[in-house]
Amino acid sequence: MGLYNRLIAGPLESLDREPGHFFKNIFYFIFKISSIGIAIYGAYLLVTGLYGKTGYFTMLRSLDSFEYVRSIICFVLTFAISASMFFVVAAIFWKRATDFKSKDFGGAVFLFPRFIKIIGEAVAIVPISAALISFFAIILSAIPYAPIEALGNLAGSVGSNMVNTFVGNTFAAIFIESASDYFKLLADGFIGLVSGFIMSVGILFGTYIFAELFEMIIYFLIRKPLYK
Repeated sequence: MGLYNRLIAGPLESLDREPGHFFKNIFYFIFKISSIGIAIYGAYLLVTGLYGKTGYFTMLRSLDSFEYVRSIICFVLTFAISASMFFVVAAIFWKRATDFKSKDFGGAVFLFPRFIKIIGEAVAIVPISAALISFFAIILSAIPYAPIEALGNLAGSVGSNMVNTFVGNTFAAIFIESASDYFKLLADGFIGLVSGFIMSVGILFGTYIFAELFEMIIYFLIRKPLYK
């Protein structure tokens, strides 16, 4: 009976008293682990894309002096953007995981809209990061270092298409033959930068609207008087 009380009765009674607390702990560990996983996976992508037969440094060997200098500058900028993107997403998950411990979101049902908002915050970082990578690659007419592409592929067809919309087309920058080609591509880069910003804000706004509408429905239902 003592074992039964400790392993079955006690946990179930605690769950009845504070169901939200139990699920908050679950989300806390999920997002903490996700944060660490994203940081490790990001570091892995950043390093593995540099070497090997198809690595970025291997590709640089085939360039002439001027292209080599442009590509090195482009590499530094796009590497920093990619690293910052992984760091920011991991930091968002880490911070929001801590919020599950320190803030009261109400019962278990209110944790779902909170979850939607966090996902929106993290995903919103990707379009603007991809747009910045594309923009600097176009300005320098160089191939960007974009391990963000692997992250887009991991997200599925939608994520892959979204990233390739910005990053994939920038490889045309190395085939520029005239000033008119450059300025046309540069205009496309500005448009892409604005589009990436709008897409990021749209994702953030859309997920927040959806989550808050869900919360409104919950509040409406729990405050609706019961008919006898």
